Amino acid sequence: MAADDSIHQFVECLRSDEDLQRSIKLATSADEVVEAAASRGIEFSSASLVRCFARTLMEGSDEAVVKKFDELGWDAGEILWFLKSLGSGS
Repeated sequence: MAADDSIHQFVECLRSDEDLQRSIKLATSADEVVEAAASRGIEFSSASLVRCFARTLMEGSDEAVVKKFDELGWDAGEILWFLKSLGSGS
């Protein structure tokens, strides 16, 4: 099964599994999300998860992508730190 298919299967599982939802709320890294998926027999890599997330975030009109981004609730410090690190290879 392709990684995106596995991730979409995971999302479907997440919608109906309250225990899985709780474990995802506590996850602080892509690796922890991947571990939670694996606990339900769904396999994909952390990199695949992040790439799928980035593609999903970028899909749509300018207004739609800004709305998706804003709904993530990131604080300005996190965004500025990310932007600062873009050129450093970190």
